[in-house]
Amino acid sequence: TAPRAVARAREQVERLLHPTPPIALFLDRLTSIAVEHIGGPGDTGASARVDRRVQDISTPSDGPQLGWVDTMDLRFLTTTRCLRAADVRRVVVEAVELGELDPSWAGWAGRRGCCALCWRTRHALSPSRADVAPSWAGWDAAVEVCLALATGEDPSEWPSSYTYLPMRVPAPLCAYLHAPFHTKLARLDLNEDSRFNAFLVRTAADLAAETIRLLTTSDDLA
Repeated sequence: TAPRAVARAREQVERLLHPTPPIALFLDRLTSIAVEHIGGPGDTGASARVDRRVQDISTPSDGPQLGWVDTMDLRFLTTTRCLRAADVRRVVVEAVELGELDPSWAGWAGRRGCCALCWRTRHALSPSRADVAPSWAGWDAAVEVCLALATGEDPSEWPSSYTYLPMRVPAPLCAYLHAPFHTKLARLDLNEDSRFNAFLVRTAADLAAETIRLLTTSDDLA
């Protein structure tokens, strides 16, 4: 194994265990990530674990959905908005027609836990592309945009944007932002000048304003 590849792997593992940005913050299907270092003969190795615990907050059904996420010894207040499939479909179709998105996006099933890049990868690797629908007529799943804010202390670094995992892109506001962004292949950088990404950022801004309004006007949040 090339020394450069080994060094890169070590760097990625160290980043996994670093508290900022918290790796598991938006991985809502996981409760923990275990990392084991297996050494040579006589080396007992080492292990570490990243836990994720969630507690819902009761909120009105027609507003932002709030919750607590505990990970990396930090507590985060999260707020989520579910976008209607029809609204997302309209923006994606516009972006495809303008050439900003690949036509394969039109077949994205939009299922929970499946990002656009995952769909496009399966599409590209499929032996037959007959499974790619020519329209979004049957598409009926919501898309989530989420914000998270660490409580109890000021962040040591400006929060990152996420597509489930953190990217190298600073969030456009002082909160961690997760959305199914249109990214470059490595999923570390956003495609700039993307109508779809701009739509998601505007949604995040509206979500922040709605959440502030909810927190400052509701006395019965539990």
